[in-house]
Amino acid sequence: MPGAMEKAKETNIKRYGVKNPMQNPIVVMKGLTTKQRNGKNVSKTNKIEQRLKLALEKIFSAENVQHQRWFKRHPVDFYIKSIDTWIEHDGEFWHGRVKDSLLKKYPYLIERRERDVKQDELFSSLKMKLVRIMYKEVYKLSDNDLETFLIERLKT
Repeated sequence: MPGAMEKAKETNIKRYGVKNPMQNPIVVMKGLTTKQRNGKNVSKTNKIEQRLKLALEKIFSAENVQHQRWFKRHPVDFYIKSIDTWIEHDGEFWHGRVKDSLLKKYPYLIERRERDVKQDELFSSLKMKLVRIMYKEVYKLSDNDLETFLIERLKT
């Protein structure tokens, strides 16, 4: 069918802001959420998140650190039982912390940012501690500096 591929690309750009829906992080997140809900193993952990997990386990012990925990339909990167604290590791791009010109190019990032705000409001309304750690804050830190950063950051 001539033009079908172009029509599909146009529809995807209109619906998702990209030519292929799998380029849209919201579509990817929904797929991962469905897989997790259905009991499939879906670990989308990046290297920085792995380093965070190891550092948190060193500080608080592995028994106190839960990775990829869900709370009221919100996936959260870490939960530290001993200090009752939730931690989100956010990348600047995927969490909409980018220039307005990029938000216009990738409108789904606005939805992601709004979802983060709703998550922050939910945790605040329940008087639960949610700490957001941005990628740019930690990616260049040595392991020792990362531990020091986490100890200081989680005090507040």
